[in-house]
Amino acid sequence: MMSLISSKEHKSKNIEKIDLRSVMEVLSQYLTHNSVHTKIAVLKWIHHLFTHFPNEMSPHASSLGANLLGILSDNSDEVVLQCLSVLAKILNSTHNDNSRDFNKAHYRKFLLSLLNLFSEEKKFLDNRASLIIRQLCVLLNAEYIYRTFSEIIDEEVIKFASTMVRLLNMILLTSPELFELRNSLRDITNEHSANLFKCLYKSWAHCPVSTLSLCLLTQSYQHVSQLVVLFGDVEITLDILNELDKLVQLIESPIFAPLRLTLVSKSNNCADAQHLAHALFGILMLLPQTDAFHLLKNRLQCVPKYWGQTPINESKSLQHQSNIDFEILLEHFKKVQKAQRTLRIQQRRNIILPEDT
Repeated sequence: MMSLISSKEHKSKNIEKIDLRSVMEVLSQYLTHNSVHTKIAVLKWIHHLFTHFPNEMSPHASSLGANLLGILSDNSDEVVLQCLSVLAKILNSTHNDNSRDFNKAHYRKFLLSLLNLFSEEKKFLDNRASLIIRQLCVLLNAEYIYRTFSEIIDEEVIKFASTMVRLLNMILLTSPELFELRNSLRDITNEHSANLFKCLYKSWAHCPVSTLSLCLLTQSYQHVSQLVVLFGDVEITLDILNELDKLVQLIESPIFAPLRLTLVSKSNNCADAQHLAHALFGILMLLPQTDAFHLLKNRLQCVPKYWGQTPINESKSLQHQSNIDFEILLEHFKKVQKAQRTLRIQQRRNIILPEDT
């Protein structure tokens, strides 16, 4: 039947005879069916209709949105993945493939709704968020997804901003789906990549260790050294220590192989190597003497001893060549961390002295 409807011979004739409103009402009813196979079949039909009749189906996109978002919490991975395919098809229907631009309002509305779901259901956040974000990055555009998430987190009042940033950061650093985005971020001398970095930095500042990770990925080693010093004013919680532990593990992973090679590189007049060594020694000083401490210590013992014997030529570093104003970013980081500290103090007061209800 799908072939009959979408065939070039019958397409224009049949679509005029089909009452899409009635069809969508029936399909919507079966979206909540108990059978996994039924839900998958319905989602495939909706995807098929949006693929072949995007203009005719566009009026139904809004009414479908809430139902589809609800299905993302389904117990079946197959249902969730098929649902994401439909959502991506709806979002892509407003996207011009011949342009780098995208419908920011459309993306923002969808991702804001998704963030609200994550905030309302911790189980959903823990069990489904990573899968959903990674799949969206495949079906849509990873950069668009990350830019929009970052803008929302930076602009909206999101109580779980640091939690969301940690999740996005871990996906960015570890997922194969984000390989191209990681490569893009490594070259901040490119204006487009530099703008992407600045966009992400604004929201990443909600999570200090994630900010370190982002800057290490973008080879902003001098800035990492500056951030590490600021950790003296940051409340070092168990969560932060756990994140630092994970960061050290990541530094030993294949993703950060370029970083490790920088430690012995003489390129850029050794400027990047020296800044990186200083940054990693700073991280080492933040760690208690755990396995992560000894792992990083052993790595740093491999650094050539002649590093640091000559003055660093700042103009040779990749960070300097990027033309990014890191002083502005540093002030933003301080501002966000101050706000986070105020929020934590208020939360503790509320626990001790709960507000009258």
